[in-house]
Amino acid sequence: STDFFFAVSNAWRYRDYVIRSFNDDKPYDQFVVEQMAGDLLPNDANVTDEQKAERLIATGFLALGPWLVGLPRDEQLLMDIVDLQIDKVSRSMLGLTATCARCHDHKFDPIPQTDYFALAGILRSTKTLDGQQGNNGPYLDWVRRPLPESPEAATARKKSTERHAAKMAALEAELENSETTEPRRMSILDELDLLKGEPPGPPMAAAV
Repeated sequence: STDFFFAVSNAWRYRDYVIRSFNDDKPYDQFVVEQMAGDLLPNDANVTDEQKAERLIATGFLALGPWLVGLPRDEQLLMDIVDLQIDKVSRSMLGLTATCARCHDHKFDPIPQTDYFALAGILRSTKTLDGQQGNNGPYLDWVRRPLPESPEAATARKKSTERHAAKMAALEAELENSETTEPRRMSILDELDLLKGEPPGPPMAAAV
């Protein structure tokens, strides 16, 4: 089947952005704007490279979700993604659900269909997923854009990746050892499955 989800190996970058924002007492209006349009904010001479990186990472708010990728690209699927984004925005930032207005004006909240599709038009213009040409036609896949990181973060990520690879190699060597008992072999296979399913990354930032 082509219906599957992708684990997002860089999701921790957005998670850490949220933690830093709370720890730094970032103004809520700035927090919202960065997540909705951080990549479109003007970068003048007073904006540091670190701030530019933070703004880009913040847009992970819109990019992360239960998107079904690997499906044939069609307008129905793209609008379903937009609908999920509207649901995420309205629930987290407005404290209400707005997606009912995809089909009809809200009965009690002042949310008409015209407002829903005005917002949908904005989100539809973004590229959360893109069409990739496969054997059977264009399929949806992630829009892949490298996230900026400091030299310190890049070094930490490299060390973490090396530790991850070394641990997997040691387990695989133990698995091939003829003296390894059957119960231990089963335990090693479970450990390898976990390591393969969770790409290496820096440890979680501490919330204070």
